[in-house]
Amino acid sequence: MQFPKLFLLTFFLTVLLFLSGCSPVDTSSCDDTIPSTEAEVMSKINCYRRLAAETLNPDVCDKIQQLAAEATPPQAYPPTFFSQFSDACKLEIIYQSNTSSSRVCKSLATPKIQGMCYSYVAVQSEDPFLCLKGAKLTDQELQGGSSFLECFVTLAVKKNDMRFCNSILNYIDAEYFQLAYPDMPDSSLKDFEAYLPFDCLLSYAYQSKDPAACALTHENRKDYCYQWMANALEDES
Repeated sequence: MQFPKLFLLTFFLTVLLFLSGCSPVDTSSCDDTIPSTEAEVMSKINCYRRLAAETLNPDVCDKIQQLAAEATPPQAYPPTFFSQFSDACKLEIIYQSNTSSSRVCKSLATPKIQGMCYSYVAVQSEDPFLCLKGAKLTDQELQGGSSFLECFVTLAVKKNDMRFCNSILNYIDAEYFQLAYPDMPDSSLKDFEAYLPFDCLLSYAYQSKDPAACALTHENRKDYCYQWMANALEDES
């Protein structure tokens, strides 16, 4: 497949700007005070986040990390407090950039936020392998999260293709279950894994309003699927 030169140039510049840094942004409107209370700290964090979102410049998010040296008393804040807000700030820019390159996720230090980034890029790039990469980071922290399933459902809905659900087990491995569900008995894990394609179809049916997906889900899911969809269609009418 050949892409237009303008598209390739635009894509390259977008990734390069994010990775290398953009033009300097005047942050003086947020720099004016040294925070001495939790309310003042949060006010500065939100100021930098708004400015970063307006300018799409991740360097502004780094100013949040620098607050760790200014905030008093420093022991009032967990070690990762400021880095998490800084990463969340960068993730908001990634969401706005519509990027399909997973390289932008590597700069994020918070596992959960980095996982959310990979899940987002998985949908943008239509790469189901990134769903697993993101879920291992996100669901490990959540202990029982469902970001892997949600990623696949979003992919299926975006492509309007329920076959993504049918192939979900081809993109998962034992390590994911060990990370996300370490306390679940093996017998329960096997049942959980077996039902993943059906649960994917269930969510796909609801989000896409496609009754054909209900017909393909497991027998003990069908009535619920049809009822769920009927309620959703009634709410829209």
